[in-house]
Amino acid sequence: MKSSRELGSYFPSWILADTFDRTLDYSFPDGGSVFNEEQERFLRSYAEEERNNKIKECQNIKQVHGNEIVLIKKDVFKSELVKKNISQDRLKAADGIITDFVDLPILIRTADCVPVFLFDEKFKVVGLVHAGWRSTHLGIVKKAVVLTCDEYSSEPDNIRIVFGPAIRSCCYEVGLEFKERFDNSVFERDGRYWFDLVKENIHQLEGLFPQGKNLFDCGICTCCDERYFSYRREGALAGRNLSIMMIKGE
Repeated sequence: MKSSRELGSYFPSWILADTFDRTLDYSFPDGGSVFNEEQERFLRSYAEEERNNKIKECQNIKQVHGNEIVLIKKDVFKSELVKKNISQDRLKAADGIITDFVDLPILIRTADCVPVFLFDEKFKVVGLVHAGWRSTHLGIVKKAVVLTCDEYSSEPDNIRIVFGPAIRSCCYEVGLEFKERFDNSVFERDGRYWFDLVKENIHQLEGLFPQGKNLFDCGICTCCDERYFSYRREGALAGRNLSIMMIKGE
């Protein structure tokens, strides 16, 4: 299994962040909400290899195309016992995770939706957001930035945002109703409508990051690039690409 590696240059050395290709499907088995043994084993071995350290938990969520964000703070979840209880034993319905825990991989799955990585350079906080059109319509990425600022006394100047592999406007044909929802990010071509999901998220952040400051886009289209699973290209049987983010310990 390979990571895109196009993302590596966007992150400082204290962060592990990747989007994996389609070598291993990260769909939930049998329609459930937890990973199987093979998936879990790979995640642990990958993180441990990067860290040369034992990884005890991976933080997953049950994605529902909403705007809920799970916040995992060191000053709240202090013990290993409590830390274990926030992992896969009790998955929360959410589409984002923010944490300042060290050596706790946070995970989301996508198949055209955009994985959005955010991190605070000053306070060493990371976040990972699953932003499909529904969550984008609810302003989930802006909500994640505001939550980071509120909970960690951060400021947008300290925050960097990276948009990972996702369907792009070259492939994302939509109906006229999208023009009504996302007027700034839907354009007409050959009498049809096309949606730029990343552009819409950047537009929503303009008040926090003037002129695109601190915003970075890898530019990979999951529908064009067959290294990745794509719901638009493959339909309901499409697998899921995994994105991972983690603060490395000292």
